[in-house]
Amino acid sequence: MKRKLRLSIAYFLLLILLVFFLVGTFFDYQISSVFVAGKDKNFFGAFFEVWGMATFTIPLMVIAAIFINWLIYTKVKKILLWQKNLYYTIICILLLSILFITFNYDSANTMAYWSLGISFFSYVVIFILIAYYFEHKKAKFINGEFKISSLLWMIIFIVALSISVEILKNIFSRVRMVQVINGSTYEPWWHINYSSKGKSFPSGHTSSALCLLSILFIIDKNLKQYWITVAIIWLIIFMVAFSRIVFLKHFLTDVIMSSFLGFGYFFLFDNFKRKKWKVNKI
Repeated sequence: MKRKLRLSIAYFLLLILLVFFLVGTFFDYQISSVFVAGKDKNFFGAFFEVWGMATFTIPLMVIAAIFINWLIYTKVKKILLWQKNLYYTIICILLLSILFITFNYDSANTMAYWSLGISFFSYVVIFILIAYYFEHKKAKFINGEFKISSLLWMIIFIVALSISVEILKNIFSRVRMVQVINGSTYEPWWHINYSSKGKSFPSGHTSSALCLLSILFIIDKNLKQYWITVAIIWLIIFMVAFSRIVFLKHFLTDVIMSSFLGFGYFFLFDNFKRKKWKVNKI
């Protein structure tokens, strides 16, 4: 894809996000109010409340799978099958523990526990598929078509996005819509309130889903696989972001701000990588 076309797509997407952000700036409360009535029976929102928080573990599993195969085929060369399986088991346990650590046991109901169970099963399947996929990349590792430096961009992106969102959450301390309907005073995103206990702006779940964009750093844009991956990632980002509004945990501007940061960092790092680094692809 030519550079001008890539820039055009980036500017168009950021422009769309800006339009939605302006709409949310004036109508945040009105938009969220539409979903108040069905909140308690909303399985869509309840499911992504659990599943969405751990989406950043998917690129972490990709990093772990690439790293172990890189060691096997380029460095160590002699790792027994039980050692590899032990490595994957430990990584999976560490990543899956995030589901249980972030789960809100205090306010959990039957719907929430069902969401936890389904999320756990789905992540196990995803992690197994990731490990299986890279097991069949042996030739590319041996031929040196893939280097460990490729993972650096994934790590930089995930860390930069996560830190930025957490800093802004603590600065703005915006109350959530669910707190508003329980008696708290509604506050627009620009109203900084250090005494507030809210962390609505920007959305952490949305930024977690946006971490999936880091996977695109290691896929050749000339391959059909790249655009299939793009479509899947964008669909997941949309569903997680929309679920946060539907479940009254975030306002429109909250999820749009996270999207600004996520796509902004992605286009910035992708452009910098092309100019300064030569990173081999999967």
